[in-house]
Amino acid sequence: MSSSRNRLDDPRDDSKNRLYDIVATVDIGDYDHAVEVLSHAAWTRLEAAFWNASHPMVSLERAAFAEYLLTAQLLWQKSGLGSIRPITVYRSTLADSAALAAALRILGKIYAGCNLAYSNPPAGFWRSVYSITGYVLARQRDEHNEFAELRDMCLQLWLMAWLNPLSLAAGRLSVAVRLVGHLSKTCNYSLSPPTHAGTGLAAADLMDDHSPMPFARLPNPWRPQLPVYVNAQDAAFVVEEIRAGSLSRSRRGGIYDGLLATGQAAGLTTHEVNDFVRRAVREFGQNVVREIPRIATQGALHCVVGLIDTWTAMQEHLPNSSNRVASKHFSSIPATILNQSEGGFLLRFAIQQSVLRAASLIALRGTGNEPWSLGVVRWLQDDGNEVLIGCEVLSNFAESRLIRLQSGDQQCPAMVFSAEGADHIFLPLGTAESNVVCQVVFDRSIWVLSAAIELGDDWELRAVLDTLAA
Repeated sequence: MSSSRNRLDDPRDDSKNRLYDIVATVDIGDYDHAVEVLSHAAWTRLEAAFWNASHPMVSLERAAFAEYLLTAQLLWQKSGLGSIRPITVYRSTLADSAALAAALRILGKIYAGCNLAYSNPPAGFWRSVYSITGYVLARQRDEHNEFAELRDMCLQLWLMAWLNPLSLAAGRLSVAVRLVGHLSKTCNYSLSPPTHAGTGLAAADLMDDHSPMPFARLPNPWRPQLPVYVNAQDAAFVVEEIRAGSLSRSRRGGIYDGLLATGQAAGLTTHEVNDFVRRAVREFGQNVVREIPRIATQGALHCVVGLIDTWTAMQEHLPNSSNRVASKHFSSIPATILNQSEGGFLLRFAIQQSVLRAASLIALRGTGNEPWSLGVVRWLQDDGNEVLIGCEVLSNFAESRLIRLQSGDQQCPAMVFSAEGADHIFLPLGTAESNVVCQVVFDRSIWVLSAAIELGDDWELRAVLDTLAA
């Protein structure tokens, strides 16, 4: 191994340009060295500079992400896989399985960084993925064993796009990577459209440069030039079994245990891993509805972000006029409505706003005379000029309360709303152990709350199981 490669093992060199210099040592066609560079710890240190940032990112965080992306693209170019912009797959790449494996690993590194930054991958990214996908599928028909692993690597990128890690709270990306690694073993590509969402996980046009779409969300007039679908019938059962926690080592090789270990290594609790898997089940779209009607809408909204500010804003709903002074204790930001569906809105924010995150609780309303509606940010996309969010509206009649744990005297804010015939409550994250039933006191009643149903960036959602006299 050359002296330049030995630098990979020297943890003491933390200079600003260290990773960039290491990437520069990669020679064209040296794919083993390119893959070795991808495992260097400097990537993690650079990711940490923009991971869990509010969005749009501030200048220093955005600069760190730009450096990350430029370095990954340089690795792509230095190894001889293509030009930086757009990302292009050369004929030489498609003629060598080692080059294909290195290309897919570099593309995965680029995509992971973009997910952590809530940003779209660069132009040409998905076109490169699709070029490799088409080639691998063609070769796999004749050489099953050699190209099976490459097919799984292609599927992992497709499945990451389906799971939409842009929607994930920070810290869950590693669990998503592990989950799609398992799912790729039970998925396969199909040239024929599946019959319903339970069997069709994702679809894409191989002649396009857009990420794969969830099959359940395909528009009816979709007319691709070269469509490919991901068949996921077996994967549906895997996800369901993971969610139910009923997997055994003998049946599935301990998939749940593997996911749990990955999550714990990333600093997640058992409940947070389970919460992520529930998200995957929800996103799976196992229904026969292939389209959610969306209505193009023009309008403006004001939004309040975060549980505390949302709770404060909801005080204006209370009949006591003195609560009008609550507006002095929170700030709202403007948003533009791009479209709406039965369950929520697609909203656009100006780049100057920097408090948005995936899984943020928000309150929104049109004018100052209207009551606040309660919603949650399900996904977020930051392209450097504006921020788009998918917002699910949970209730138009949520109420803010002050409650306390039965075991203590300190009060904490809570948001209460009804849905599908049951009462639900938002509490600050960590109010009680998330995986156990707890009791809280409100006024002269004791509410018995379920274990957390879902976790957010600063909140946990529970169901009200019972109400007792204090």
